[in-house]
Amino acid sequence: MMRIVSVFTFSILTLPAQEDLGLVHDRMPLVLEPSRWAEWLSGTGLPASGLLAAPSPDYCAGIELRPVSTDVGDVHNDGPGLVRAVVTPVQNASTMEQPLTLF
Repeated sequence: MMRIVSVFTFSILTLPAQEDLGLVHDRMPLVLEPSRWAEWLSGTGLPASGLLAAPSPDYCAGIELRPVSTDVGDVHNDGPGLVRAVVTPVQNASTMEQPLTLF
């Protein structure tokens, strides 16, 4: 008897970070506008060059930047609390500024 196993996978396509997202990381996720979903899923009509640049100037407008807990950097942690905004301490003006990072 043949046993059929389903495997669900996904991929995250990235492109160079644009606008303020570059403050957090040098890459950002590619997000396709709903009007482009059908051509992406059918595998026709969407040239590779269409994946290289953001589709519109408002591309990053819906992505919120906010500080989150350092628990995000540990793969053993999971749950909705990881994306809650946290209050960051006010840094003393005499300290050196450090770039934001994901980890």
